[in-house]
Amino acid sequence: MRSHGSLLLYALCAVLCLASGAAQAQTASTEVRSAMQALREAPPFERASERKAVVDLGDVAIDPLIEAVKARDTNEDVYFTGNCIIALGELKAQKATDTLIEVLGEGNLPLAYWAADN
Repeated sequence: MRSHGSLLLYALCAVLCLASGAAQAQTASTEVRSAMQALREAPPFERASERKAVVDLGDVAIDPLIEAVKARDTNEDVYFTGNCIIALGELKAQKATDTLIEVLGEGNLPLAYWAADN
């Protein structure tokens, strides 16, 4: 039978692992928000490097990119949305398929092209 000290040590390790994971998730979330904001604010024809920064974050960027595409409106900067679509393609985000199909059906030709190409 293990001593109470060993059980306490295991419990402490578990708490520290959970806290570390939560801190990493929060850091990733902050990095994604910052990268998405930089992508939005970059001049339209100079967004490739900002898009690459978002893509370089990996899978943590997929949900924010999908949300950006879903949340667009008719006044949204088409190049920002297009770069989000391209980034989803570069990430090979299969969970974005339904969102990209919706874009194809909307009649916005530039966005439909980017969605079909990715």
